Amino acid sequence: MDYKPIHDALEHHCCNGDRHHALSLLLEQSQNSVTVVNRDGIIEYANANLLRRYQLSRAQAQQLHWRAVVSGASTIHAQLPEIIQRVIEEGQIWKGEIAEHRPTGDWLYEQATIIPIRNSDGAITHTAYIAENITSRKQAERLLAMQLQLSLRLGVANDLDALLTLCLDTLIDITELECGAIYLTDCGTGELRMVHQAGLSESFIRAVASFDEHSPQNRLVAQGTPIYTCFEKLDLPREDARRVAGIREGLKAMAVVPIKHRDRIIACLNLASRDKNTIAGFLRDAIASMTPLIGESIARKRAEEETKTLEAMLVEQQKLESIGTFAAGVAHEINNPLLIILNSAQLISDKLGRDHPVRRHAQNIILESERVSLIVKDLLSFARRAPVQTLPNNIKDIIDRTLSLVGSSLDKDQIAVKLQVPADLPLIDCRGQQIQQVLLNLIVNARDALNERYPGFHENKILEIRAKEHQKQGRRCIRTTVADQGIGISEELQP
Repeated sequence: MDYKPIHDALEHHCCNGDRHHALSLLLEQSQNSVTVVNRDGIIEYANANLLRRYQLSRAQAQQLHWRAVVSGASTIHAQLPEIIQRVIEEGQIWKGEIAEHRPTGDWLYEQATIIPIRNSDGAITHTAYIAENITSRKQAERLLAMQLQLSLRLGVANDLDALLTLCLDTLIDITELECGAIYLTDCGTGELRMVHQAGLSESFIRAVASFDEHSPQNRLVAQGTPIYTCFEKLDLPREDARRVAGIREGLKAMAVVPIKHRDRIIACLNLASRDKNTIAGFLRDAIASMTPLIGESIARKRAEEETKTLEAMLVEQQKLESIGTFAAGVAHEINNPLLIILNSAQLISDKLGRDHPVRRHAQNIILESERVSLIVKDLLSFARRAPVQTLPNNIKDIIDRTLSLVGSSLDKDQIAVKLQVPADLPLIDCRGQQIQQVLLNLIVNARDALNERYPGFHENKILEIRAKEHQKQGRRCIRTTVADQGIGISEELQP
């Protein structure tokens, strides 16, 4: 900015009182702060912009030392007195940026020019301080840098835990606060649970590790509005306040910021300071501007981890399906010859006398055959441990669980499944796992029969499963049918 016209006008002001009124009109309209002080630092003129800035009247400002004006409102640049003295001694215009820390905790940034003013004899009698407020620009630059730093750090997180750690550590770093914690909302219970913290003691962490859905702390977060307050003023129940007071660790200013994703609160960010009594307005705006990025990152990582979990479950399901197919195959391959061996050994044992030396070998064959039979049954119980007691079960659920084990195998073999199972069938008392094993065997049999008759695709390659309620001997029952158009049961195996 070219300050020469103001410079010239100020020189006329100090050298020619007749032009004072015209000059004042010029300076009063300026958007910059303008102050004229004599060599002793006494303010002789301050324009309207500066008076508004320090909330002073013109009468209050005049005849005050400039340090008295700023000392009550801020901590100004430590080198400013030295700069002004150098301007007076050297008679050179100084330009630079001045940072002023306000009582609110915010910083005021100015592009300042300090101009020496000479009298008609060329002697420096005054200095003019002209400042352009560049706070908005500096804050925008700082905010952009904060957002970029946070985005870059979150981008390298491998999992949700690492992301939350980086998130909190980065926010503490860029906001220059000392400590904090981040909580996740449990989707099932609504509980807020601390998942990462920095700068807090173990005793304090134990006191604030989690908040249930009905706690006052949780209700504050559920309102969805950031809370900026002092720790002493935080609205806590008397019992909680007394419990935490002894371990407050000198916390002063604090922020409680809900983190949302698609209008749903998924986390909560707590930041605190042991030095500051309040969190500056700029930092509040900065934190608020970064929470959408944090919410989106948390939701994305959660989705990625859920996808990985589902993929792992799918792999396990495919393994179970393979084991189930193998178990069914083992049952088909072993059960029939095993039954012949077992029956033959039993006949031999029955024909021989109790003391016959061969009878002991026949008994061993029976014993080992029964053990093999038990192994086959255990293989068929691969999916899960079933309760031994009879419980109410929904036949549709059992059928669905069974199809989930062999569904991909049926799809691979191009077998269409036609279900006729009403959803409103009554519950049946049974051992669900055993019914599932029976259905699994029937479905595998049907699949094999269909594949043998139709090696490839065929419109009649259909597996039908039907279930309906009917009466048997006066009792309500559920009849379940597994039907196919395969090769059927061979004559030698038919009863």
